[in-house]
Amino acid sequence: MMHLKHYTQPRYQLYICRILLIVPLYAVQAVISLWYVPFAPIFDTVRDIYEGYVIYMFFTLLTAYLGGEDCLVDYLELKSHMSHPGMLRRCCGRINLGRKFLRRIKQGTLQFVLIRPTTAVFALLLNSMGMYKKGDWSLSQGYIYLAIVNNISVSVSLYSLVLFYRATEVRLRAFRPLPKFLTIKAIVFFSYWQGFVLSTLVQAEIIRDDDNRASTIGAQIKATVMQDVMICIEIFVAALALGSAFSYRDFTDDVKARRPLLSNLAEVLDPQDLAHDAHSTFIQPQGQQSLGPRSMELFTHTSRGFVRPKKGRNGSHGSSSLLDSHIEEF
Repeated sequence: MMHLKHYTQPRYQLYICRILLIVPLYAVQAVISLWYVPFAPIFDTVRDIYEGYVIYMFFTLLTAYLGGEDCLVDYLELKSHMSHPGMLRRCCGRINLGRKFLRRIKQGTLQFVLIRPTTAVFALLLNSMGMYKKGDWSLSQGYIYLAIVNNISVSVSLYSLVLFYRATEVRLRAFRPLPKFLTIKAIVFFSYWQGFVLSTLVQAEIIRDDDNRASTIGAQIKATVMQDVMICIEIFVAALALGSAFSYRDFTDDVKARRPLLSNLAEVLDPQDLAHDAHSTFIQPQGQQSLGPRSMELFTHTSRGFVRPKKGRNGSHGSSSLLDSHIEEF
């Protein structure tokens, strides 16, 4: 709400607001699922879809922090190459940086936005046909296959963000990306693995059916209720962590005219940019695609928040001044 009130830098806050919406969505989904337990899988699908969306919004936010596509590509081409992290550097060759690298990273994060809701819809369809039972690892059920696809997809998405962070770590340092990244990773992936562990406990019969004279409560229903209760508790901690990592105080510029809250909210909820990015990333021929925000006027992050940098020798802002700083690094 405070970001919508102090909506002074839409180029950043558009993505920040979309990320922060995960808190009310998780809370509402968990509460409704507790009220209508038989329909919990449907509500879980909505949560699963938004998890993938949040990961991609974070990548797009980092791209905006770096001045947009053109400026970022210039920086990557100047850096030229980098190695894979950890032990992978011993078995994998160096990564060439540039426009192609940026497109591959975007594909790696955006695929999770597409695959996660697809597998969630498939789970609903298979469940209606009696071919999907959450936590059932038998080959005759669809759960094991969808779980494998989801695990591969989420791993690729996470590794893509790690590579992007390694490639732009120096330039992103002023924006404190690490706590932001860790907070989003904790919320999204902890929720996913929490459900995964509970399903495993059901399969191992550690969580069992509760039979009594009054009613029969299935083990999977118990696991679903347990997860929703834990989410209701955990979301308070998540809200505090996100509020600290994505503070609105960086954008409290009273000089700028404020737009109506509903107008800001409408812009945040508009999904047209996501559809355009999906088309340009996976369908449009390489060399013609748009990789996110085009070159834009870059604002410097200081202790007072985001401020416009001083004009350079040529009297311009944005990508040219940032490119000059890139050259100075080398």
